[in-house]
Amino acid sequence: VAERFKYTSTLLNNLLHWSQSQMDGYRVIVETFNVSQLICEKRTLLKSKLEEKNITFEFSEEEYMVRADRNMIDLVVQNLISNAIKYSNQNGNISVKVFGKDGKACIAIADNGIGIQKDKLEELFSNRFYTTEGTNNEKGTGLGLMLCKEFVERNDGGIWVESIPDLGSTLYFTLPHP
Repeated sequence: VAERFKYTSTLLNNLLHWSQSQMDGYRVIVETFNVSQLICEKRTLLKSKLEEKNITFEFSEEEYMVRADRNMIDLVVQNLISNAIKYSNQNGNISVKVFGKDGKACIAIADNGIGIQKDKLEELFSNRFYTTEGTNNEKGTGLGLMLCKEFVERNDGGIWVESIPDLGSTLYFTLPHP
């Protein structure tokens, strides 16, 4: 029952954000904020999920400022870290790095989990509902990465993935510097 509630709650939350983003009145409210602090907040929020699978979480916590809609990027970071947990094996490792790339801030979230088959990579950010079960049979909604792509692009950023089946995935996204 608890698992079903989590799935339904995630689905409703993603649907709400997606539907709001589709409305003409949905505005991007740009502010300068420390993306490293946001990552730390998400690590704390997802701590029990990390502990369930005994996953280590590596992050340097160095301050890194970006200019974007904090609420949108909050959802992106939470979704990408949740996915990294979902597709990580027991005793896995997640590494988050923030660095400069081509004049923008780049956030990389890497896991050493199950990875993604090459033929499935193109479907990840498409407008189709693509989802697979996690390593502990966790369910997905198929909306998360669509939202991430839309929110990152609305904030003048880009998003992409590199993955090797059975070795893990790294999801990258960029945001403007202040």
